[in-house]
Amino acid sequence: MISLPLLRQFPMFADMDDAAAVRLCELARLVEAPRRHLIVEAGSEGDGAYLLVSGKVKVFLADEDGREVILGTLGPGEVFGEMSLIDELPCSAHVETQEACTLARLAKTDFLNCLDGDSRLARAVMRNLATRLRQADAQIERLALFSVEERVLQFLIDHSTVVDKRRELLPPSKQDIARMVGASREMVSRVMRALEEAGRIRSEGKTLVLIDDPA
Repeated sequence: MISLPLLRQFPMFADMDDAAAVRLCELARLVEAPRRHLIVEAGSEGDGAYLLVSGKVKVFLADEDGREVILGTLGPGEVFGEMSLIDELPCSAHVETQEACTLARLAKTDFLNCLDGDSRLARAVMRNLATRLRQADAQIERLALFSVEERVLQFLIDHSTVVDKRRELLPPSKQDIARMVGASREMVSRVMRALEEAGRIRSEGKTLVLIDDPA
């Protein structure tokens, strides 16, 4: 089981009725997963919902040749695996750990029973799915209308944080960026060099600094 304070750290469960939340805590089971562990396999039957307590996972599609398209990454406080429980269709994407993770797993029947018994949880799940749909719409728009340079720059902005009044990030590999923006690794490398030469980004060790005004 997990603690009630831990459950309340997940936005999806923050407004649950106390009695229902305590019951959910009793049903959840903590799971430790090593790096590069496949938690959900695309095409498989959904068997549970996963609450990501610590670590990071990637959501991706892959073909038979091993080529990947990364749909997104998830961090602590996020939930995945619930969509296939709701529509009872196979899982639509793979989910793999990018580092050692701690997760809380809710079995399919337990999750659906909690959903049926708490309207506030049901609304929170709908909001979460609506957010993902909007994110997917934005990604489709970028792929259809943005140049590779614009997609790379938008990716860097989306994954950066403001530290001491400047925007910075620890970027993933160029291969992973390519998989997220729908381009080749070679093209991403050229775009990154061009952005640096134009004064839009600057490398400081492993940290990448985004510069709003090159002048």
